[in-house]
Amino acid sequence: MKNKSKGFNIFLIVIGVFVFFSVLYFSLHKNVNISLSYLKDLLYKPFMDANNNVDLIGKNLNVELKSEINDLKKLTGIDNVLTDFNYVNATVIERNNSYWLNKLTINKGKSSGIDIGQAVVVSEGLVGKITSISDNTATVKLITSSDNDNKISVKIKYKETYIYKVLEYDSGLLVVKGINNDIELDKNTEVITSGLSDIYPSGIVIGYVMDLKSDKYGVSKTAYIESKVDFDNLRFVSVIERPS
Repeated sequence: MKNKSKGFNIFLIVIGVFVFFSVLYFSLHKNVNISLSYLKDLLYKPFMDANNNVDLIGKNLNVELKSEINDLKKLTGIDNVLTDFNYVNATVIERNNSYWLNKLTINKGKSSGIDIGQAVVVSEGLVGKITSISDNTATVKLITSSDNDNKISVKIKYKETYIYKVLEYDSGLLVVKGINNDIELDKNTEVITSGLSDIYPSGIVIGYVMDLKSDKYGVSKTAYIESKVDFDNLRFVSVIERPS
């Protein structure tokens, strides 16, 4: 009796296995009906999703690489009006969230000829200056730093001449204060370094005039400057050094 029961159980297992693989076969090759299609999805969807995820990761990496290549191309296309200077290209390797718009660290230092006070740029304009160095790294103070001493001598085209002023970062904005009240500057007028400093050579683009407003006393005006540099996404920069 036990042997018959055992044999019957084996028979049921065999039948079950046969039915399972039959359903699986037809679901994969015949697409018999909705229930079989559902079984196919149930069995294979996890593997399909895994493959799709791999493809998505690959696409994202490809987009990131293309973006980095474009950034590097921009560096090589910096307007070479500064003929008395050389460029050292570098990669941003460290940035603290607490000081995001104040400073960053690059992967070039003394061994690459980097020195304190040198200007740092990208194709869109001035980024900042070197404030400390080691053999293989350097710290860059950004022009958006809130330090009180972070001021830059600039010149702004006005009619047939230039007006010379100081640019600073005030309350989250790049501004040029103390402009004569009778001066009218066109929107998008270029603001560049004046060269009246050993740090920043003349002619480096800083930004463009977006607005010009009189102070509350009506004595002078303040120009509000917009930089085209994407300070949130700096990855590659160039350090300007004088040739030896």
